[in-house]
Amino acid sequence: MSPRQLNDRLAQHTQHCTECTRVLSTLKTKLQRAQLAAAASLAGLMGLLGAAVLPYAIAVLTGSQNAAAAVVQGSTAAAASGTAVAGGAGALGVAALVLGLVGLLAVAVARSTAELITRFEYVEFSHADNH
Repeated sequence: MSPRQLNDRLAQHTQHCTECTRVLSTLKTKLQRAQLAAAASLAGLMGLLGAAVLPYAIAVLTGSQNAAAAVVQGSTAAAASGTAVAGGAGALGVAALVLGLVGLLAVAVARSTAELITRFEYVEFSHADNH
């Protein structure tokens, strides 16, 4: 029997143990949800960044300096009218920060959950580690 077969925890134990099978299933569901949360956060962050950058880029490309200045000062709505409204960029910045942090947290949860899943499937054994 090869070392890979000897250390195959999934075939040796997990598949036959109802408790381990249940926990493994729960971990796989948690992994899927964390991956989905990370993807959704990234998509939301990209949308916010697009909403913040796209009006400025359009204003610059069209040569409207008043509109570009308004976007820089904080409002995409102000860019359309050529006047500045304070606070828009701050709200976008906070939302982007929150989405970024949620995404990072989701990635961390996904990575740790994936690590736990591997422990139910295969663990390299070393006699030296036991002494």
